[in-house]
Amino acid sequence: ECELVAASDQSSLMFHAERFLQGQGLKVKKKIIYQDNMSTIQLLKNPTSSSQRTAHINTKFFFLREHIESKNIHVEYMQTNKMIADLLTKTLFGSSFKFLSEAILGQ
Repeated sequence: ECELVAASDQSSLMFHAERFLQGQGLKVKKKIIYQDNMSTIQLLKNPTSSSQRTAHINTKFFFLREHIESKNIHVEYMQTNKMIADLLTKTLFGSSFKFLSEAILGQ
């Protein structure tokens, strides 16, 4: 549920950024939400949940489904060790830190 809530909350920022870029005369070709949790991807892509464990999730977090079905947003799997945002949100050491910092810095 936490992953679903985070994806939902951050998608509103993505829509604001898209409108800003469009206001600057730029066209956004494709909006992608990268997710490392396969259960969250299934919840977002399936119109109904067959699990009793997800019955309590507030429906406001499923507005992303509408955007996914209309192909306005794409959800793609990305391995946890390649999630660049982890550099900004987690304590990383060694090869993980080196890989992600180089990815952000473009080295």
